[in-house]
Amino acid sequence: MTHSYYMTWILPSFIVFCANRSFSSNRFVIGLTSKSPFRTISSSVPRIPLSKMALSSCAANNDLASVTDFVRSVRQQVVSTADVKPSVLPHVVIGNEAGDADSILSAIGLSYVKALQNAVDSDDNSKLIVPVVSIPADNLKFMRPETTYLLSDCAGMENVKADVNDLIAIDQQDLLPKQATLTLTDHNFFRGKDGFDWVVTEIIDHHSDEGKHTETCPSSKRAIAFEDSRALVASTTTLVAEQFYASAGTSKMPPSLAILLLGTILLDSINMSPKAGKGTPRDEAAIQRLMDDTDWAQLTLPDEILAIDDDGKKGPAPDTTKLFNQLQNAKFSPEFWNGLTAEQAIRMDFKSFSIPAVDSSSMSSLGLGSILLEMGHSFDKHGSSLIESMARVIEEDQSELLGLMFNTFGNGDQKRRQIALASYDKPTLGKLIDYLTVNTTTTPDLQLEIVHREDGNATGGNGEILHMIWLEQGNVAASRKQVAPILMEFFQKHR
Repeated sequence: MTHSYYMTWILPSFIVFCANRSFSSNRFVIGLTSKSPFRTISSSVPRIPLSKMALSSCAANNDLASVTDFVRSVRQQVVSTADVKPSVLPHVVIGNEAGDADSILSAIGLSYVKALQNAVDSDDNSKLIVPVVSIPADNLKFMRPETTYLLSDCAGMENVKADVNDLIAIDQQDLLPKQATLTLTDHNFFRGKDGFDWVVTEIIDHHSDEGKHTETCPSSKRAIAFEDSRALVASTTTLVAEQFYASAGTSKMPPSLAILLLGTILLDSINMSPKAGKGTPRDEAAIQRLMDDTDWAQLTLPDEILAIDDDGKKGPAPDTTKLFNQLQNAKFSPEFWNGLTAEQAIRMDFKSFSIPAVDSSSMSSLGLGSILLEMGHSFDKHGSSLIESMARVIEEDQSELLGLMFNTFGNGDQKRRQIALASYDKPTLGKLIDYLTVNTTTTPDLQLEIVHREDGNATGGNGEILHMIWLEQGNVAASRKQVAPILMEFFQKHR
């Protein structure tokens, strides 16, 4: 940001905003002395004086006024400078390949927070921060209803359901910078992208650290909230909220950002349900501060999620339970999931993890997909096409093991988890099943019970038979964050 831009747009906008809102200067003084309730912020997060942060986040009529204005301005800058070599490498922020709400919205949210910080940092104000949606644009538009609800219906990105033309998606290669530094959100291993020179320099995550990118991303830049086989937060967006408040003190978060973070934390923590066991005190603190310290009157939210006061009147703030139910119903809609093809269901929420290959001198991978249907129903519905799709995914990804994690809810918030494991390597699969069900020394114990064994009709390129085992998972609190490290440990130590 140049000095002329600052004087022409930011400062006058701020003055007008304060005049129109009767914005008391006492808020700035309080902000400089108040203590944030978030005690778990990495010391590497820079603390920007509140008056400066508020100046940027409250400025009207500029490209930082809202999340929508920010992402639109980023895309416009990318398009307008496509043929110009930048003096400073752009910085890309991207979530994991599964592209769920947490991955997409933590990348967008963190990019926005970084842009607000850079606007007042003379050393970084020329760096372009580019949030990239980690799945193809059409997948976002048609296959992420809970995410598009938050972006479009709640945050005002009205065109995201019709045409993803404000955001930049991973398949829009002409818009992606060829060279960039990179922040990973909601994962910590970037496998690279052909034709692009992206160097990982920062990680914001809540999964087990795979230990990658240590040469370019030292421990001081690895904010990974995962210890002792468990995630310390339910959602990466909790970490984004913490970063904002660590920099902004008591400054109010722009409501378009607050609703994206709030909705995702509620979704990932199952509305802080004790039975689900996913929410943590850090998530609870983030939810409380987002609710209390956001000026919701500046945002027009859908009627169906608005809170009702004691007089029966709807206010501007969201009702957290209504918001969660809206997102949960969109995400778990049986009509939506039953409308997917077998391969779409597998790829819908799919992640790959690195494991040592058989010869221990190279790396292979295992893949884990999450399907929000009952396991038996899925196999009955898709029949041989599901087995064929599993075989195709294994071959395309060169995976030694494919796991499909089936996740459904019964009455209330009663959860059921099931796993189908498939591999062409029958001896190794047998050892893995013994490791998981007989020699149960894993942390946590997944409480797995074999319910079905099958040799599928699908065969690999060398004529191998695909072997499958279905399991019921008694420990319903253990999600992919816990299952993946257990499987990886088997391949690393007990193969």
